[in-house]
Amino acid sequence: ITFGTVALINWQFALLALLPAMLLTFHQEMFVNCFLHNTSWGYRNFDTADNSTNVWWYGLIFWGIGYHNNHHGKPN
Repeated sequence: ITFGTVALINWQFALLALLPAMLLTFHQEMFVNCFLHNTSWGYRNFDTADNSTNVWWYGLIFWGIGYHNNHHGKPN
């Protein structure tokens, strides 16, 4: 096995190892607009000008981003 073959195999392995994390992160951000800006899915703690809502189960799955109305209501 040559050095080039080992480097190619390691590069492909690294890409396959990172692919699920990249896809999860990409879809997490896209689903924010689907689930957290839809008033029929969640609840609102703050009266904001947009349609942002809090969805508790989304917050459990994606590390707290489900509390999106709180983010829009008090961004600091």
